[in-house]
Amino acid sequence: MGNARFSDEFGRDPVRQITERGYSVAEVSQRLGVSQQSLYAWLTAPQSRRAQEVVRPPARF
Repeated sequence: MGNARFSDEFGRDPVRQITERGYSVAEVSQRLGVSQQSLYAWLTAPQSRRAQEVVRPPARF
């Protein structure tokens, strides 16, 4: 494998597969052809403020 660069957008679905659907990092890595290191980086990377708002809309009073 080379040093392929994947966009943050591409990384969202694999992260959801791991965190919400319960798939293992190894399983998602093999299925998508993405290194486990890339998946762990996406899992631990801080989300942008915009991404957080999409996931968790601001409270309205």
